[in-house]
Amino acid sequence: MTHRPDGDSFVVILAGEVDIDSASEIELALSDAGRFGASRVVIDVSQVVFADSTVLHLLLSAARRYELRLVGPLHRSVRRLLDVTGTAARFPVDPDLDTALHR
Repeated sequence: MTHRPDGDSFVVILAGEVDIDSASEIELALSDAGRFGASRVVIDVSQVVFADSTVLHLLLSAARRYELRLVGPLHRSVRRLLDVTGTAARFPVDPDLDTALHR
């Protein structure tokens, strides 16, 4: 995972399997977004092959605090998590990081 400020946005890039074991690192990144005064958080999940409900909870929490955008395409397991939980509509998905940062 990497993260960085980008103008008024904060970018978090996730990859691989993202679950309870990586939750604390993601929480720290989201806290950094607040410290940087970001109004938007862009989370690139295009390289995530698995995400569990812990990650979903973090995304929902971030969506309450920030304008949240995801970068795809979404792996089928991530798409399924959002679809099965009825939360897909809560997360705008952009095709690439540049698009997400300039919306």
